[in-house]
Amino acid sequence: MKPRSIWVVLALLLALSIAQAGPDVVTDRSLETGLAEAMGLRKDRTGRVGDSGKAIQAYMARGIVNKRPNGRIDYTDYYLVNRPAYFFGQKLVLIEEEYMGKFIGCCVNDGLQVTVLLSGDTSPLEEFADANGCTLSTSMGEYADPNAVLSMLGLKARLPKGKYAYLNCRYSEIDRH
Repeated sequence: MKPRSIWVVLALLLALSIAQAGPDVVTDRSLETGLAEAMGLRKDRTGRVGDSGKAIQAYMARGIVNKRPNGRIDYTDYYLVNRPAYFFGQKLVLIEEEYMGKFIGCCVNDGLQVTVLLSGDTSPLEEFADANGCTLSTSMGEYADPNAVLSMLGLKARLPKGKYAYLNCRYSEIDRH
């Protein structure tokens, strides 16, 4: 698929996910687009299209995530989604950003991962993962339940029971595809 075609498909998928959102949901298309660009694969496969920090700052500006991460472990910031927001038609619950602010030891794996509560058609999410060198999984080993991640961070917040998926678009995922 040509790069331009991928972005046309992306725009259509985002429009579909916005149409599925309820009235109390933040449906600013630029939020989803910014996050998708930050997770999107460059044509030369050397990294991601957009800036993960700017994508998260847009969610901060809308009050969807806190201005500071809910937790940080090693090189990864964890942002719990405070208000309903969707990504490719799935409820967004957690955004992880891995980056090196200062060197604390080996090894940083730049990029984003999002956790979504699955409901309905997952094919737009699957297509995005395939087209952008990302891994989509419903299991993260001992962290298959995102509440385990929240506990690890020392947070009291709990997510509802359900089936969750993890879209990992960190740098190391590029070579796996």
